[in-house]
Amino acid sequence: MTVAVLRQRGGLSLGDGAALTLLAMGTVVATAWAVIAAGWNEGMSVSLAVAAVAVIEAALIAGSSAGRLPALLAAPVLGVLVIVPLTLSAMPADGGPATFSHVAGRYAAALGTGLVGDESWSFIVGICAGMWALGFWTAWMAVRERQGTLALLPAYLILASNVINAPNPTATALPMVLAVAASLALLARCELAALEGRWSRQRVVALPGTSSRFTTVALVAAAGALAVGVALPPLTSSDVSGRLFHFTFAGRGGGSGTGAGSGRGGVASPHPGTIGFNPNTVPGGPLVDDPQPVLSYTTHSTETVYLRAVDDVVFDAGNWFPAEISGNVMGVAQPASTLLRDRTPADGGVTTVATPVQVHITVVNGGSESGSGRALFPGEPEAVDQVAIAYGVTRQSDGSLLTVDRVSYDSNDGVGSPTTVGTVPAATAEQLKTAGVAYPSFLADNGYLDTHTAPQNQAQLDDIRALAQSWTAGLTDNYDRARAIENHLRSQTFSYTLRPAQSPRTTEWPIHYFLLTSHAAYCQYFASSMGLMMRLLNVPTRLVSGYGDGTIDDSNSSANQVLHKISTSDAHVWVESYFPGYGWIPFEPTPASQYGIYDAIPRPVVPGSTTPTPAAAATPTPAPSAAPTARAAAAAAGTSGTGPQIPAALIETVSAFVLIALLTALLVTWVTRPRSLRSLWRRLAMLGRLLGVRRRPSETALDYAGRIAAALPPDGTSLLHPRGTHPPTGRRVRESTVDALGQIATLSGKAEFSASGLTRKDAMRWRRAWLRITRVVPLLLWRHLLHGNRAAG
Repeated sequence: MTVAVLRQRGGLSLGDGAALTLLAMGTVVATAWAVIAAGWNEGMSVSLAVAAVAVIEAALIAGSSAGRLPALLAAPVLGVLVIVPLTLSAMPADGGPATFSHVAGRYAAALGTGLVGDESWSFIVGICAGMWALGFWTAWMAVRERQGTLALLPAYLILASNVINAPNPTATALPMVLAVAASLALLARCELAALEGRWSRQRVVALPGTSSRFTTVALVAAAGALAVGVALPPLTSSDVSGRLFHFTFAGRGGGSGTGAGSGRGGVASPHPGTIGFNPNTVPGGPLVDDPQPVLSYTTHSTETVYLRAVDDVVFDAGNWFPAEISGNVMGVAQPASTLLRDRTPADGGVTTVATPVQVHITVVNGGSESGSGRALFPGEPEAVDQVAIAYGVTRQSDGSLLTVDRVSYDSNDGVGSPTTVGTVPAATAEQLKTAGVAYPSFLADNGYLDTHTAPQNQAQLDDIRALAQSWTAGLTDNYDRARAIENHLRSQTFSYTLRPAQSPRTTEWPIHYFLLTSHAAYCQYFASSMGLMMRLLNVPTRLVSGYGDGTIDDSNSSANQVLHKISTSDAHVWVESYFPGYGWIPFEPTPASQYGIYDAIPRPVVPGSTTPTPAAAATPTPAPSAAPTARAAAAAAGTSGTGPQIPAALIETVSAFVLIALLTALLVTWVTRPRSLRSLWRRLAMLGRLLGVRRRPSETALDYAGRIAAALPPDGTSLLHPRGTHPPTGRRVRESTVDALGQIATLSGKAEFSASGLTRKDAMRWRRAWLRITRVVPLLLWRHLLHGNRAAG
């Protein structure tokens, strides 16, 4: 039977302190992991290390003689010393001077407003600050104050907010379960430590096994509560936070799509947007992924099929808009059959070098693009089984169209399952290389080469033109130039993020800042950049807004028809450039990432030939990502995109802390639980060496214990009074330690020279005496270091 003797509120045995520290570490790390897995932002893994270090710092201070006021004053300093080194290298340039005051000001702003702002780095700093405060508070209240309820209150508030508002709640299930389990164990241990403290002060001796039974009951109760919570079905699937608070958190999600944009000036909105279809391509601010079902479609192929909704033809001040705003398109009524198209290549009409693809669309969400009457096509619009109006460039009096920018039909007639046919280009790379530049006149007449730019923005246009020319230097045909730009944007120089950094200059176009500075954004930025670059190289180009390929529903597919499901997260923008004789050829500049699978669009190969090598060999194209079936597997698991993935850094950090925790637990167990007096004296000899006292060969146990006692630093030792001359103001531990050493020495003599040896009560006494020493060893060694005392001999 072992009961820790706690003579004052701050008194805590080394074993109790280690156990509470480990449980606090588990609670805080699991809570931080849940926040990271929720998908608020990229780069949040660093907050896990911050939270873990905060727990260690608080536990060390709690085990010292420092009072609450010194701990409160030291906490902000320790937090800054942890957060700044871990986030300084990721601080984006803002055009300001690299001075201490400027950097300090940016950190102060990030700590104050980072969590409610839209700048990625500031958000990371804010999250780190929050996780550090969580770790320090939890460890201090558990280890020093032994107030389990107060220690866990911030963690539960964070977990509750995560449950209600997380952009990706599915990925938080495992860490939240671990956090709750660790927190319940921590609460039980805090209550046990407080109970033992009261027993000690009241001189109540606990029955053997009380501690282990208390712990077992608490763990069983915690496991039962978790099992019930997991087994119970959810009360509702509604967006609770949206109904209560009517706001959206800034974060990232798992898809790709259009974002919160701005007006025609190109300045990003400061408010986060939700991924979803947008007919305008206006590169904007941060996005939130809230996947909602839009539609499903069946096709006869498992190949990637993009569903086009509208063409963005007009470029204006860094943004792209549909052709309707230019007044150059006409709406032509079409029967429920093949659209009236000009097929003459000389006019620039659609040629026969294409493959027809038919899809049958079933509307899931009445507010979707298909449900609102905008038809979706798996390629260049060819036919629709509804009476419709096709908008585009018309050339001849019979109403035939050279281009079709969008097709609308009456969505109020009860038809929710249109069938559309689109043509996918079948021209090979070699054919496109030799297509030439004999463009039909309607392209220039209708703005497919225009780059509307005010004089004050001409410098930005020139910068992007120079970059396009440098990427395509030495290339002689437009296909190789397009592939070179596509490859550069898909290279490792650029990356995908739903929280793109914003330029500190309000007059700078988002795509200019993206291309020359940040190099990280979502599909609107990639498509807008490539489209403008191609036009600056005198290649007619347009952007296409619609949806990516979605996910395959294997459970509802057959050998003849494959069912694809589309959500708002699949909203996407890509690029099409015109090649004489072959029409509009699609390109995919958005790189594949864990948030969306967008592979480079392959070209057919002429039988007997090999796949041509892209001209921009100097800029490698990323390796192809998983096939659509991989996305289907992720969707079957209930996640969007490729699904949540635990960052490697997170796994490594957690593994390292688990290993450290295990080693610490083994060391604490070895020190605090000697099996015999002989093994206790080996540990006591180690303490003597640390205090500068070595045992002499002929020395009795009592003499050696007396020299160790003489080497103990005075209770008045502190940073301000290292010689111990000041009256004691902190914990008084020297007298207790001297008394414990005397008891151990006396009982050791009895064990060695008494005929009857030690009784069971004597064994309990030396074990309790050793526990009294171990709980104050860190404080004794700290004071000894300050005092500089060395015992003679």
